[in-house]
Amino acid sequence: MKLKRQPFLNSLKHPLIFSCLLFLFLQLQVFNTHIYFRDEGFLTHNAVRILNGELPYRDFFLTTTPGTYYIQALLMQLFGNYLILARIFYIVIILGILLLVSRISQLPLYTNLLLLSLLSIEFVSAAYAFYNIEGLFLFLLSFYILKKSQKKQHLYYYVIIGVISACMFFIKQSYGITNIAVIITCLYIYRHQNVWVKNVIVYLLSLSLPLLLYGLYLVYHNALDEFIYYVFSFSKDIKSHRLPFIFTTAVFIPLFLVVLHFLKQVNFKKRVLIFSLFVLFSFLLYLIISPTRSERLLTIIQDPLIYYYLALIIVPLICINLIWKNKTLQAKYIVTLALYTLGLFLASASSGRDYTTVLMVSPFFLMLCIAFIQEKQQQNRKWLTTIALVVYTLPFMLFTTNTIQTSKQYDTYMANVPVSKGIKITQAESRELEEVTKYIKANTTTTDEIMCFPYCPLLFVLTERNSASYFSFFYPETFQLSNQNQVINDLTISKPKMIILQRKGPIELEANFEDKRLPLLRNYFINNYQLRKETRNFTILIPNK
Repeated sequence: MKLKRQPFLNSLKHPLIFSCLLFLFLQLQVFNTHIYFRDEGFLTHNAVRILNGELPYRDFFLTTTPGTYYIQALLMQLFGNYLILARIFYIVIILGILLLVSRISQLPLYTNLLLLSLLSIEFVSAAYAFYNIEGLFLFLLSFYILKKSQKKQHLYYYVIIGVISACMFFIKQSYGITNIAVIITCLYIYRHQNVWVKNVIVYLLSLSLPLLLYGLYLVYHNALDEFIYYVFSFSKDIKSHRLPFIFTTAVFIPLFLVVLHFLKQVNFKKRVLIFSLFVLFSFLLYLIISPTRSERLLTIIQDPLIYYYLALIIVPLICINLIWKNKTLQAKYIVTLALYTLGLFLASASSGRDYTTVLMVSPFFLMLCIAFIQEKQQQNRKWLTTIALVVYTLPFMLFTTNTIQTSKQYDTYMANVPVSKGIKITQAESRELEEVTKYIKANTTTTDEIMCFPYCPLLFVLTERNSASYFSFFYPETFQLSNQNQVINDLTISKPKMIILQRKGPIELEANFEDKRLPLLRNYFINNYQLRKETRNFTILIPNK
């Protein structure tokens, strides 16, 4: 019997294909617009330093594990030093995320189409591969392999999961540590008689070997002490402002589980009373843990982000509480999704990623909501699911629409800056950056070192010049006040030909804040350098004669 050929248009009905095409259609309108002096500059500059033979922690500082920077360095090694590579890599990662979500969820046609389409619209709002996106991909990949391992009990699945967790730690330490805890908990949930311990041992050994090899590499290059200090001690100190959030969450979670336990056993009136007391106690707890936040309380209540954060904690806890004792495979799947959602949220939120945290957790959270609704709601599941997902993603959809609209102002390429090839910025920015980079290149050689302060590591990349200091990014969450003397010592030794001070302007709205926060550096610049050139966003200084 001769089979009928399916026309190409019919294949577009597949949710994964449709969502990927939707994402590409939207993303390709914005992926090569604007440049980001902070994060994108830091990512690319450190990748260049790796290509130049420098070693993270020993030769330049990082507060995270270095995986993302090595990936960027590899891309630049293969294709050249271009900023746009990170944007293309972001597109590839998101397509991979959509594929994994489709394979994990395995939902009915309509629901799967809705889920993937909303996710594809959400992720348009970010233009390049910020350093957590690979972590999200690996989180999903570990979940997918874990789910697959329950159908066929093969030890090599746990080898793969162990390697994935090691890679996740290499991408970002908080993601890796959280993933390890989640994986071990999930292995316990899915435990099979007489093989659970074996599976855990295989997983831990597979996880440990890559980390041990990297540790030996650091020892060989005399960088292990610096790695331990910057990845754990230094990063903890600069994130100290997040400790109240961590402490509040650590107390909130067990307290909320206790409240849920009592709510299931009482009538409606008592439920309202218990829940009201719980809300009141939560506010008091918030103030007790950090009294200095009392003046911010009213502001926080008005911030939509706090309600996203509460949902990302409360919904997984409710799912775990209601389904934990259920032994069915679907129940275990929901609990596992809840643990992944909660784990990824805590790992990301503890770093202070704000709305990016919500975006990162969305794939797990939306799948969890769908699975839970379909498990508990027998009628009108389609409409209830649709309403829940659209309400959750609506702000991101509006933000994506705004991103596409504002991208129209970026209509100019920097012809004389090869690194920026393919990326469009505004005409005013293009004129200024070409002027600044041309001036720096004309008055320095490729071996000369310069300093750009405070939020402009991208300028090292645009000018193809080296940093005169171990530090290149002076944001409060990457640089301590006590490190000012180290920078001054670096500058005294390297004697940079130029100091470029970033001014408060269209490119950076907060640049002058660092003049107040870092007075030692400010005074050093004033006393040892003189004004040579000034533009709207930059002040160029040269050494005193």
